[in-house]
Amino acid sequence: MEAISKKGVPTTFEISYSYTSNAQHFNMPTIKNLPYDKSSGDYQKYTSEQLPHICFTDDIRKLADSITGNDDNPASV
Repeated sequence: MEAISKKGVPTTFEISYSYTSNAQHFNMPTIKNLPYDKSSGDYQKYTSEQLPHICFTDDIRKLADSITGNDDNPASV
């Protein structure tokens, strides 16, 4: 924002924002989950390490395994 200031008169700026939020609800027990295509480029891209920010340490792998166990259905976790 820019304004020319005038002696003895405060220079002020104003701005307003608006935010709209929407929600969705999914009834998970009624959703049929298809198996992952683990050979797809999207699956490999979005489930892989991306160093240095996403690093699968031994602790992270153990935590993930403790949460999911032997379950391979993403909607039941």
